[in-house]
Amino acid sequence: MKKLSPGSVLLSTGNATCPSLLGDLGDAGRQSSRWGVLFTAGDLTSTAGPLLAYALMALVGIKTLYLSRVGLFAIMFLVAHQRAARL
Repeated sequence: MKKLSPGSVLLSTGNATCPSLLGDLGDAGRQSSRWGVLFTAGDLTSTAGPLLAYALMALVGIKTLYLSRVGLFAIMFLVAHQRAARL
C-alpha cells in the first residue's frame, strides 16, 4: 500500500483532492465505481443538506445550526490530523 503525506490526508476533505487520491491510490479496475460512489454521495448530500438545514433551523435556530457545523468540521479535521500523524 502506498503511503500518504500528512498534508495530503489533511487536504483530502477538499473536492479536488479526494478524487485525485481515489485515482492515485485506488485499484485500477475499481476507480470508476469508487468515483461514482463519491460523486453520488456528494450529489445526495448537496440535495438533502439544505432541506435538512431548513428543517433544523426552525427547531434550533440558525446560530446553533452554524455552531454545530463548526463542531462537525473541527471533528473531521482532528480525525484527519490523527490519521496523518500515524503515517
